[in-house]
Amino acid sequence: MIETAIPGARWFADEVATFGDRLATARETARLTQDELARRLGVKPKTVRAWENDQSTPRANKLQMVAGLLNVSITWLLTAQGDGPDGPDGADTPALPEPVGALLLELRGLRTEQAQLANRMGQLEKRLRGALRGPREQDQILDDRTIRIRRLKMRATQRGIREMDLILGSWARAHLAHASEADLDVFEAVLAEADHDLYQWVTGQVPAPAHYAAFMEHLARSARRAGAWSARVGV
Repeated sequence: MIETAIPGARWFADEVATFGDRLATARETARLTQDELARRLGVKPKTVRAWENDQSTPRANKLQMVAGLLNVSITWLLTAQGDGPDGPDGADTPALPEPVGALLLELRGLRTEQAQLANRMGQLEKRLRGALRGPREQDQILDDRTIRIRRLKMRATQRGIREMDLILGSWARAHLAHASEADLDVFEAVLAEADHDLYQWVTGQVPAPAHYAAFMEHLARSARRAGAWSARVGV
């Protein structure tokens, strides 16, 4: 019977592990229970369980918090590339009979399909709830988004340094009203970063983290278009 071993370097790769697998491993390596991680993140334990079961994924701001708490990179959680827990060494990893390896891969495929179906069902349920809501409830949803945008604008224009007030505030006024929920999540995560780091990233003095690179380029382009103060910002 042919046997194959999973090299340690590939233990968490996409073909043998999911996002939920990597999250659970990082949490256990950090010696945290699901309840403890949930409490530190300010979410319900069932939310963490859903993440680890690949039934949902955290938003950008929560993903950043997860990576920081578990001392792994966001890239590792999403793709298994970058800083993360070490897998078992190849020499110590038990060899798997070929049928077992094939069954594990098939099981992983089914889990992925299950997660996709759960996500699709969630979207349909959300649309159904929206269709069943009355006009007053629809107005409340709109009000919640409006309130969130106003808060983000206020945070963007009350930074620690004037240059970041100009860069973030100008972008907020130009784009927040039409931004998607995902874009709002990213912008909210950006606002949580230190002004000094943001200024260096947007001006190109220091490379931005991979998960912020595209957004920093967008900020820089917006700053260049604002000719009234581009000389002050220096981008």
